[in-house]
Parts: sequence; C-alpha cells; structure tokens
Amino acid sequence: MNKSKQNFFYYWLPALACLSIIAYFSLTPIAIKVKTKIIPFDKLSHMCAYGALSLLWARLGYLYYSNPTYWFSVPLWTTFFCSVFGVGIEITQEYVGRYFEYADMLANTIGCLFGSSAVAAKEKWFPRG
Repeated sequence: MNKSKQNFFYYWLPALACLSIIAYFSLTPIAIKVKTKIIPFDKLSHMCAYGALSLLWARLGYLYYSNPTYWFSVPLWTTFFCSVFGVGIEITQEYVGRYFEYADMLANTIGCLFGSSAVAAKEKWFPRG
C-alpha cells in the first residue's frame, strides 16, 4: 500500500468518520423529548465523543505539522476547531428538534481538551522516529 493510501485509511478516514457520526447522531431529530436524571452520563458521553474527535484530528495535524519546537500549536488549533464544531452542533440542535444546552458545549470543549492533550503528550514525550 502506498503512503497516500495508508495516510487516508489510517488518519483521514477515522477522523472523517468520527466527525460524521457525531454530526449524524447530534442532528437526528428525536421522536420523544426525554429529560433524563442521568446528567453525568450525558456529559460524559459528550466528553468521550469530542475527546475522540479531537484526538483523531490532532493525530492528523501532527502527521502534516510536526515541528518539535511548536509541538503545542496542533492541539491548540485542534481544540479550537473541534470546540467550534461542538458549539455549532449545539446551536443547530435547537432547530432540529433536539435540546440546546450550555453544559453540553462545556462538556464538548473539555473532551476536546482531553483528546488534544493526550496526543500532545504523546508527541512531546514519544515523538515519531
């Protein structure tokens, strides 16, 4: 397998798939609006989903920009763009029959920070050889 195909299947495809899955499940209208009392589970699922999203996109960022002097810029940009995506999804949910919550935006951003930080720590202490 040549390098460009390997990059597509190993880096691009998972990142795009995660983005698409989050968008699909976040914007699909629900038939019955149910407020659950299991708030920590809801917020934890937001953090996990957006943590995975930012982790995959940060991996992709380090593939193309791996200057060891500025190892922190990829996770900063990844956190920013994934958080903006999360805010956009939350705002759009109000118009497709879903709930809009500021707490979900915060959980999305915290997940983005965790995911990007994990990749940054890996790149800082165990750089690609």
